Amino acid sequence: MKTTILLLLISLTINAQKEDIKFAVTNTVTSGVITGVGAMVNKKKTDKRTYGKVFVNAFWKGCVGGAVCQSSKYIAQQISVRDNLLWGWPTNLVSSLGASIMENTQEGRGMFQGYNINIYGAYLCISKNGVNPRIDVLTAISYIYFPLFKNSHINILTSLKTGYPIFFSTTENPNDLGVNFGGSISVTTCNDFVHYTKIENLTISHKFKPNFNSILTHEVIHSVQFNQTNINYKNKYIRINYIFPVLYSINNVITGYNNNFYEKEAEYFQLYKSSYIIN
Repeated sequence: MKTTILLLLISLTINAQKEDIKFAVTNTVTSGVITGVGAMVNKKKTDKRTYGKVFVNAFWKGCVGGAVCQSSKYIAQQISVRDNLLWGWPTNLVSSLGASIMENTQEGRGMFQGYNINIYGAYLCISKNGVNPRIDVLTAISYIYFPLFKNSHINILTSLKTGYPIFFSTTENPNDLGVNFGGSISVTTCNDFVHYTKIENLTISHKFKPNFNSILTHEVIHSVQFNQTNINYKNKYIRINYIFPVLYSINNVITGYNNNFYEKEAEYFQLYKSSYIIN
């Protein structure tokens, strides 16, 4: 099984550019560390292994889960490349498989013993014992956050097409075209923006039209990153994934928004359309 991680990483890096490798390695190792720590926290008293052995065993399995999540970003890219919102569903399904591997490992179960997926805020834990639904807290909060603070309203049809809760915003702020909160997405529906560029004493204005599918791709990548930093919160009724907001905020503090690792990766997958087209 340990060869699985090598095969997954090779599949991600063949014919890949340096940026692909950087993002793949960083995210995969981060997933491994998070899974290793989660497994140590959840270590049962009956488990006679040392914490070091628990971490190492969980680390490589977490790397596998992280690599699976990473591969789903190339699927998400097809939303923009092919101008088809339906690619959101396989993105969610594959990234949820990676997150499930991480969560199963943290719980001390087999890597593929259960499958967990967040569908519109219902976190479904599927196993041989049936389906155990929980509420994804951050996604649930988004249904209140977006209408109150982003002047957004949910669009049922687009949400059904993508597999993610999609809100439409009327913002005219060119710096706020898309927002992701707990896996839910708000995208502007304004047709034209006026951007002003100041060169010495001369101000030049030009109009541009936002590319809805490109912006949506950017935000779906954030949803995958959300899964990729998955940590198991032991509760029968709710699920809280607080790791990604923490890592994202730390990046903002250290590097600033424009150099935030997660923003740069989302922008990369949003704009890089020439390769990884699925036939």
